[in-house]
Amino acid sequence: MADMKVGMETMLESVEAVIDHNLSLPEDAPFSEHINVLVESMPGQGKTTSITNLLATKGLACPPPVVLAQYDPQDLAGWPLPVKDGECMRRIRPDWMPTIETHGLKGAILFDEARQQETMGSNMLAQIVQERRIGEHKIPHGWTLIMCANRDEDRAGTNPMPSQLTGRITFIELEVSIEDSMSFANKAGWHDAVKAYLRFAPQELNTFDPDAAQYASPRGWERVSTIMNLSVGKSARTALISGTIGGPATAKFMGFLDLQEKCPDINALIDNPDGAEVIMDAPIQYAVCAALSTRMNKVNAANVLKYLGRLDKEAGRGEMAAFVVRDAMSRDKVLAQYAPVREWLINTGAKLIL
Repeated sequence: MADMKVGMETMLESVEAVIDHNLSLPEDAPFSEHINVLVESMPGQGKTTSITNLLATKGLACPPPVVLAQYDPQDLAGWPLPVKDGECMRRIRPDWMPTIETHGLKGAILFDEARQQETMGSNMLAQIVQERRIGEHKIPHGWTLIMCANRDEDRAGTNPMPSQLTGRITFIELEVSIEDSMSFANKAGWHDAVKAYLRFAPQELNTFDPDAAQYASPRGWERVSTIMNLSVGKSARTALISGTIGGPATAKFMGFLDLQEKCPDINALIDNPDGAEVIMDAPIQYAVCAALSTRMNKVNAANVLKYLGRLDKEAGRGEMAAFVVRDAMSRDKVLAQYAPVREWLINTGAKLIL
């Protein structure tokens, strides 16, 4: 639906700007001045999780997402019940609708799987978006409506949205890059092997195929990271990973893991950056650098950068230093304040467009 695709950072910046705009509106502002966004992408890109994290960072209330695929139209709209005199009906407040007393003055309602409603459900959603109410129950001032959905072309059980709904929504199409995923992975503490492999083979981040039962995606690789920490044998681990990202992606990843077994002792390398072997094999270089980015801190930063300098001079892989420092700083932004890192950013880092 959107005419341009944006990365995770731009998507979150856009959503945050919309939230701030809606919060700035006076209580009597016309409904048309509220901006309602729908973030769409292929499945498994982490849009719902990222927006939920944004709301938490801003200190805004965010009840559990309203998964529209699980709501009948009556559930979404609130069931109509007769009033005591029996002469009219009144809708009860649906369970998803926040109240100031329970949820607070400021927050967001996150409607997930927004394209998986049938026509009647979409018409109900249109009233929510257009009038910020269902029956007599109004969405509190200070609350923003945010929707997430898969794209129509992904064949993920989506249905067309009626024009009276799409005309009141601002669409944002998310396209997650390897840098988006690595930033999240470093903050979330993904397994080194997963981070190394995706740096080595970024094209494997997304292998979405609507005809495949399983495929690789950022969400899938996050589960693979969890599987890598399980105390299971190689066969069981392979089976679990295959059931998560599919056979073809698993075969490539397991082949990478076999090469990674040749990785040197990382702690010894950090302790002796001048005497450590400079790795020439590309897959092992990525494994070493992923481990270095995870371990880099204010104490060992100088030694890590010294080894990366040797990797540049002796193996011609200066770009590896770029991803090590970038990933380490996405995990710990304070690193940039320490003299060795600051000097590297001013001198060498500037040439690598960091």
